[in-house]
Amino acid sequence: MAAMAETPDWAALDPDFAAGKRAIGAGDWEAAIKALTNAGLRDARNADIQNYLGYAYRRLRQFGPAMRHYQQALTLNPRQARAALLLDRVYEIFPKLKERRSQRAGTMSGGERQMLAVGRALMSGPKLLMLDEPSLGLAPAVVESMYETFGRLHREGLTILLAEQSIELALEVSDFATVLQVGRSVLSGTASALAEDPQVQKAYLGTE
Repeated sequence: MAAMAETPDWAALDPDFAAGKRAIGAGDWEAAIKALTNAGLRDARNADIQNYLGYAYRRLRQFGPAMRHYQQALTLNPRQARAALLLDRVYEIFPKLKERRSQRAGTMSGGERQMLAVGRALMSGPKLLMLDEPSLGLAPAVVESMYETFGRLHREGLTILLAEQSIELALEVSDFATVLQVGRSVLSGTASALAEDPQVQKAYLGTE
């Protein structure tokens, strides 16, 4: 690793890049590859990321199925590699989609189709994900799982703009919220403040 080019400042600040370098230092090649691949999703052309990825691959003696997918992605051109890595990321977030990858969308359940819709949006590598009533028509258990996923995506740095009739759900995962009535904003503020607002509690949360 001594001959590797000096890492630019921006890369040193990338948490996945830093995690990948730490994993390399610890000899955990699979963890290094996964972290550096996540960093590569933000910049598939970055030479430093690819150099470290290549080094980790050379040191990893045995590849499991997931590692083979990453290895194949490295042989593609940058655009193809980005698509392959994004798809693997979607499958990680929604394992059910990987199980259903050969199934037609029209034959999927409502929850699976919602996962598919979100997965398709994530395939563009967005900085902003816009969701319009994602809980509509879904079973409570599916809604809970979906919102856990939204919370995870947000914690990982994705900005989410959410339109949701269930204000309780929305406030649980939001930083900031606006309450609309007939298309007009009637209340806005931090999600925690709105959750404690007596007007919101009485009108939307069913509490006094």
